[in-house]
Amino acid sequence: MGLSSRIDLRVVEKLANRDRQWTNRKLAIVLCFKRTMSLLSTTRQRAKVFGK
Repeated sequence: MGLSSRIDLRVVEKLANRDRQWTNRKLAIVLCFKRTMSLLSTTRQRAKVFGK
């Protein structure tokens, strides 16, 4: 009984760590995307200014 519960805890910890890593990856992707979009919008505004 004690051994199986310990294994279960280990599995749960592994899954939680994997979930956390996936969440961090998703956050990083979203941040990268937002940064890229803001860069694109600023360059577009600059291009408009230079176009005039």
